[in-house]
Amino acid sequence: MDHLYRYEVFSREVLSLAREHPLLRYAACAVAAKQLGQMRTSLSTMVRGKTQEHLARLAQGRLGFGWFGAKYYEMAIQTLAKSISRTDAAANLVSTPMSLSQGNLMVHADKEDPIVRLLGTCILIQYEQLSASRNAWSGHLTGFSKLLSLIDDGGLLIPNPVFEAVYPFTKDVMYMKAGFWNFVVNDLEESFVSRRKTRVDTNNLSLWRNMGLLIDDDGTVANDVTPNGLLSTPEHARDKVLSFALVRLLCMLVDYVAPLSSNLNLLLSHDTTAFGYLESRFDSWLQILSPSFHADGTFLTRRSDDQDSDLFNRELWFSNDLCSTTMMYYHMARMLLLIHRPSDLLPGTTSSAPASASFDLLLTFRDIEQKLRYHASEVIAIINATPCDAVKLRAIQPLYVAGRCCTTANDQRLLIKMLRNIEDNLGIATDYRVKSLLSEWRTSCDTLGLETRLPNPNRSP
Repeated sequence: MDHLYRYEVFSREVLSLAREHPLLRYAACAVAAKQLGQMRTSLSTMVRGKTQEHLARLAQGRLGFGWFGAKYYEMAIQTLAKSISRTDAAANLVSTPMSLSQGNLMVHADKEDPIVRLLGTCILIQYEQLSASRNAWSGHLTGFSKLLSLIDDGGLLIPNPVFEAVYPFTKDVMYMKAGFWNFVVNDLEESFVSRRKTRVDTNNLSLWRNMGLLIDDDGTVANDVTPNGLLSTPEHARDKVLSFALVRLLCMLVDYVAPLSSNLNLLLSHDTTAFGYLESRFDSWLQILSPSFHADGTFLTRRSDDQDSDLFNRELWFSNDLCSTTMMYYHMARMLLLIHRPSDLLPGTTSSAPASASFDLLLTFRDIEQKLRYHASEVIAIINATPCDAVKLRAIQPLYVAGRCCTTANDQRLLIKMLRNIEDNLGIATDYRVKSLLSEWRTSCDTLGLETRLPNPNRSP
C-alpha cells in the first residue's frame, strides 16, 4: 500500500497507530486473513517462527482464514460506523449509522481521529480489492472521494507553525498523502474494471499539487529550475513526481475510454481533440523520464516447447520497483490509446493523405497490431522478471490489456497462467479478468489445455 507514495505509512506507521486505534487493528487483521485465505500457495513454505506456525494451522482448521477475514472486517466496519454516527446531544442517543458510501466519513465525526478514519478506509478499500468485490470496492472508494473536498479546503489538517519551521511535513501530512495516492490508484483500477469515469477530479490542479505533483497550469509536469520545478527537486524524489504524473494521465485516459453519455453528438465533436491532447501528454511525459525508468537489464529467456512466443521470451529488470510499475502503466496506456484511437486519426485517414489515395484497412490493422504486441511484450517482460509483490499487485490490469492483444492459443495460455500465478501467490483475485479474456477470445480453459478451476473455497465473502 506504500508502493506509490514510498514512505512507510501503512507498513510501519499504521502498525504503531493500531495499538491505540481498534479500527486500524481490525482492518489490518481483516486484510491479512483474507489475503492468506485466498492464496493457493502452501503456507508451510512461508513459515519462519512459532507464531507463524500457529497461524498456518488456522488454514487447516474448521473455520479457516476466510472466516477470520470476514469477522475482523465486520468489526472494522462496526467501529468505523460508530465513529461517524450522529449523536443527539439532548437524548444522548446514537442514531442509525450513516452509509459509508455517502461521503460523511469525516463530517460530524468527533469520536475518532479523522486521519485514523482515513487510513482505516484505505485498508478497507484494499480488503475489497483482494476479491474485486465490485459494489463494496466501489462503495468505499466513493466514500473516500467525498473527503477530497475536505482535503482541498484544508478542513482536515490544521497548520502547525512549529513543524513547518523545522520540517515541511508533519506526520498527518504524510498520512494524508499516503491515503490519497492509495485511493487514486485504486480508483483508477476500479473505474477501469467498471468502465466508468474516475472519482478523482483530474482537472483540480491545486489538489494534485498539494498531494506532491509538480504541475503547471496547462497540466504538464513543471520541468524547470523554479522552486517548484522538477529540475529543482532532489534527484531521489523526481522518480516519484514522474510516477504521480503518469498516474494522473492514466486517470484522464480511463475517463476518456469510459462509455459515452447520452449527449453523443457533443462528445464525438470533441473526441479527436481530446485524444490528440492525451496522446501528446504521454509523448511529453516520455521525453522527460529519468534513467531509472529504463530497464537496467534485458535478458532473453530460454524457450521451452510450450513457450515459443515472442511475447514471452524476455525479462526486463528494474532496480526501482516504482519505476517498473510506472512503465507497466505507461505501456497499458499506449495499448489503450491504440485500441480506442478515433477512426479519423488512423494511419492513412489524415488530411495530409492525397485525395486520390485509397485507404488500406488491412495494412492499418497490421500496423496497429504490431504496435500493440510491442507494448504487450513490454508489460509481460516486466512481470517475467519476477518483480516484488507490490509490482505484481498492480500488474493485473496491464496484463489484462496485454492479454487482449494475444492472438494465438499459446500466447493466451501463457497469459492466463501468469494471471493465475499472481492469484495463487498473492491471494488477490484475477479470475474475473481471466473470464473476461476467455470470453473475448471465444475460447475456454479446456481448449487452451488449462485446468478449469472451481471458486476458491477459502475466499472471504
